[in-house]
Amino acid sequence: MSGKREVARAGGAWGAFRADVIAYRRCGAMKNLLLFLAVSVVAGLGDAMAIMLTFPVMMAMGALLSLAYVDETSGWARLRLTMPVSRVDVIRGRYASVLAVTAGSILLGAIVALAVSTVVATVAPDAGTSVPDLAMLGLGVLTGAGFAVLVVALDVPLVARFGVTGGVRAVTAVFVALAMIVIIVGRQGGLDGAIALVSSWGAWAAGPFAALVVAVLAASYALATRLYAGREF
Repeated sequence: MSGKREVARAGGAWGAFRADVIAYRRCGAMKNLLLFLAVSVVAGLGDAMAIMLTFPVMMAMGALLSLAYVDETSGWARLRLTMPVSRVDVIRGRYASVLAVTAGSILLGAIVALAVSTVVATVAPDAGTSVPDLAMLGLGVLTGAGFAVLVVALDVPLVARFGVTGGVRAVTAVFVALAMIVIIVGRQGGLDGAIALVSSWGAWAAGPFAALVVAVLAASYALATRLYAGREF
């Protein structure tokens, strides 16, 4: 597997990251992208906010579980320990690869959401679908990024400790819990209030959000590193 050779040649966190990228591409990255994008569009009935929320979360989960599956089924997790890659490097590479997929899906999700909602609003004006303005797009990006990062922060330590077999139940539970929260908040009119808040804050909303993301990921990374260090293969 060329991913193994990449790690052996590069070593360190960079080698682990490159191996993850290669492994994810070979285990169906494009299929995941197309499938999750289609599910987001269809399940959201063309609603821009639904697309921007669900697509990054599904892509983050898909990348994490796919890479964990490759680790366990190919014996890669054990073999990697014999290469110039420490367990800390493995966790760093895993966060970097999953977050890279997440960042790309956030951008792509926003573009697709804008395009789909524009088409639906033009073709079927009575469907009740509106084209998102700048404030709604900003809220969609922040919300999608927030939930995707939360999924990564909660699930990477679980998979690092229990692997894909033991951790998949916990990962699914996290996803369902987050989905229920979104549904409840939406029904209570929370999204309207959030749109108004983002609109009033403007670009300043990105500052506190970025600080919160960094803090959550730092805590998650510290936990995942400790759990993976004590895991036996």
